[in-house]
Amino acid sequence: MKNSIKVIRALLVIFTLINFVMAILAFIGGDVATKFITLFYGATVALTPQLTHLIRMFGAMNLAFAFLGLLAYLDPVKNGAIIDGAICLLLVRGVEMLVFSKNIINYFDVSQFRLLQNAASFFIMAILLFIFKPKAKAA
Repeated sequence: MKNSIKVIRALLVIFTLINFVMAILAFIGGDVATKFITLFYGATVALTPQLTHLIRMFGAMNLAFAFLGLLAYLDPVKNGAIIDGAICLLLVRGVEMLVFSKNIINYFDVSQFRLLQNAASFFIMAILLFIFKPKAKAA
């Protein structure tokens, strides 16, 4: 159980930090955000005022996910529902990438290999969170 807690906490640190960094970069916006998008996703993005606003909206959600990840890190047994939510989010993101892969490849100039790597990273993180999620204590 102790090793499981250490692993789930390490995974939650990764989840939390990625979401926190993405939130900060979304709020900063501009070239910093587009460089990160290119680095992290391999996507080419042309910023418009509308897209800048949408990125900031997603940044607000990333900040909320980072906060929830922190809560789950502090007590992964008590906050198992947050871990379930993170698993769901990661699975939906991975599936979304596969379902809309042709659009993503065409619109963002992402290679198919890079898109599959990105989707796989979401699936792997979801699977690891599922495997190492601690069981709730019986009442």
